Amino acid sequence: MKKLLFFSILAIITFQSCKNKTQETALAQDSIAEFPYVDAETAKAYAAGATCIDSTQAELKKSNFQATKKLIAFDLDATITQHKTQMSPEATATLDSLARYYHLVMIGAGNCPRIYHQMNDYPIDIVGNYGMQESKVIDGQFKIIREDTAQIDKEWIKKECQKLREKYGYTDYAGESVEFHKSGMITFGLLGTQASKEDKLAFDPDKKKRLVMYPEVLEIFKDFSVFIGGSTSFDLAEKKYNKYDALMRYAQENGFTKEQTLFVGDDFSDGGGDSHIRLGGMDYIHIRDYRNFPKRMEFLYKK
Repeated sequence: MKKLLFFSILAIITFQSCKNKTQETALAQDSIAEFPYVDAETAKAYAAGATCIDSTQAELKKSNFQATKKLIAFDLDATITQHKTQMSPEATATLDSLARYYHLVMIGAGNCPRIYHQMNDYPIDIVGNYGMQESKVIDGQFKIIREDTAQIDKEWIKKECQKLREKYGYTDYAGESVEFHKSGMITFGLLGTQASKEDKLAFDPDKKKRLVMYPEVLEIFKDFSVFIGGSTSFDLAEKKYNKYDALMRYAQENGFTKEQTLFVGDDFSDGGGDSHIRLGGMDYIHIRDYRNFPKRMEFLYKK
């Protein structure tokens, strides 16, 4: 009986210790996902939402990533910056530190000029619109070097989006109902194209409102890749465009393998803009709070 009581108390203390570690700061909730270097049970626990790992496993991942990774790709909004907000000096310094050891590239949902200017014209390769556009800074000048386009039926898309608005109660919006990008990518923003940044950030931070709609949006636009994008919208692109294929194309064209590649993002859940990275089995780091980005990256360059 005493042994049983002892182990019961020990289990409670261990559980509470892990729980406390994950609640101390938002930083503690960030985790390295896709676990090729940990045992199956630990990986399963992470998938279920566990975030408490022992230092031995953490050091193993640390040393392995430093030794094997050559290319690091980043999402921007909610990973490095707040949504559509300028990059901070701290984030800029972090990229500078990483660039001493790795080749860096942005893999974004937005177009390349928007990403470039949001990053305060930081000199970095950018693959935008889920792979439909690519830019480089050449001799100090920002240049679009590739721009794919797709033909779409704008009237049909607007009609289907209006049906969704009427069904789910989003008939009051600012600006246009649907944004058609030059590339052929589509943004269906539930608050409209001209909604304020404050309204957008407050609208659906946990994505629950859009998750309710997601299965139906996916069914209606089954010929597209459909992502829960930004803070209020759904992004639609041709099936062949997504961040995993975009990054693999960039890696191969620049002499990197999948095993040498690491992705840093914030939304790997089903329907998320970064979800294809997870589904493709690529190593990635999950950032849950963009303010922790500088601290989360230190292990990749500090010896």
